[in-house]
Amino acid sequence: MISKQVLIKLTQEGFFNDKKTINEILSKLDSMGFTLKGRQISRVGQLLTQLCQDGILERERLPQSEWKKTGGKFLYKKKEK
Repeated sequence: MISKQVLIKLTQEGFFNDKKTINEILSKLDSMGFTLKGRQISRVGQLLTQLCQDGILERERLPQSEWKKTGGKFLYKKKEK
């Protein structure tokens, strides 16, 4: 099961230095051995939101025309200090 710690580790390793879509994040997690389906994908979105609220990541809203292509409404990036 995916945890907040996995996403924090990705942040520390520089994965979120550039903006990432939810599809890019899910692809990275899949390459790490996390096969996510259904509610687990929603859980990743919740964890990303928590990391934004914790000040670790920031998100940028995409235009609605991009949602289908990117798999979500936001781009996620490591918060600048």
